[in-house]
Amino acid sequence: MEPTQVVSTQNNKNNASLPDVHPCQYCTKPCRGKQCKECHFKMLAKIQAKCGDCDKIFVAARKDGTMRKRCSDCHAEHVKKHYATCPGCSEQYHAILEDGRVFDKCYNCYQKSFTVCKSCPNRTFKGAELCSDCYKASRPARTHYAPSDATYQSCKTEGCKNTTTYTFCKDCNYSRKQLESKYMTYTCKGCSIKGFGDYKFCEECSAQ
Repeated sequence: MEPTQVVSTQNNKNNASLPDVHPCQYCTKPCRGKQCKECHFKMLAKIQAKCGDCDKIFVAARKDGTMRKRCSDCHAEHVKKHYATCPGCSEQYHAILEDGRVFDKCYNCYQKSFTVCKSCPNRTFKGAELCSDCYKASRPARTHYAPSDATYQSCKTEGCKNTTTYTFCKDCNYSRKQLESKYMTYTCKGCSIKGFGDYKFCEECSAQ
């Protein structure tokens, strides 16, 4: 009678529970899963990143290959703080940028708020007929500026073609006052700056 061969049941169970060893699909090293241990850690290094807000390591890779900046919890807080509902189209949009800029509508509705200048292809804002350049070109050229409610007239100096709201234009008045007194000054009623001549407003305030 031949001796009976004894086989360990424990070894049979372990062998049955483990898959067959096969080459890794990325580096051909022997492995029992889809990839070896080294390739698995390389894959994790590519898809994981540190959250920009809480420094937690998370799966940052998207399906399209781009990487997220924040984990899901921090992203939810970011959306709650920086995003809003557009009053024009009810879509969610990025209302507050990281540099502090704030937008009251989404980009598409912002673009729709512009119109085309009637004199050129440039855009105008809030329904204006002319763009900034065409508006400036349409205004009459003026040598001297004064508040908008002033009335312009010719300078009283003989031979001078400038217009002014005073008796003499700025150049002629300056020449006259130089002859009268080199210490004569005026105080601007708009910004209180002092200057030479007989004026109510300085040049910057007059241009407003």
